[in-house]
Amino acid sequence: MSTAPPRRYVGSYVDAAGRDITEVELANGPRCRLLTEDFRRLEELGIRPHWTLNDNGGGRGYVTATKRRVRSGHGLVRIARIIARAEAGQIVRYRDRSPLNLISDNLIVARGDANGREAVLWSEPRA
Repeated sequence: MSTAPPRRYVGSYVDAAGRDITEVELANGPRCRLLTEDFRRLEELGIRPHWTLNDNGGGRGYVTATKRRVRSGHGLVRIARIIARAEAGQIVRYRDRSPLNLISDNLIVARGDANGREAVLWSEPRA
């Protein structure tokens, strides 16, 4: 008997703006969307599409996944922070206020209180 989590729906399409979009079903039901190139980069980083929509307790949602060998020790990474390449001391906000819209131009990086544990996952400098 396998103990692996069930495979979630992952699909792709081209949106009205001509962008390749990947849609990922989250463990707790809803689907999020992101650019296919960002999805592929996440896979290259070893992040599988077994994602969950979490809540910070104050009504703000965010999509997470688990990743081994992350600085924080517990392996929980926030997908929007990786896509936006947010560093320690930066927070990510959503232009349309939807944490399910992970398309990079919907993500705003701003100053704020965050530990930036995901920053260790990429090596190229921020543009």
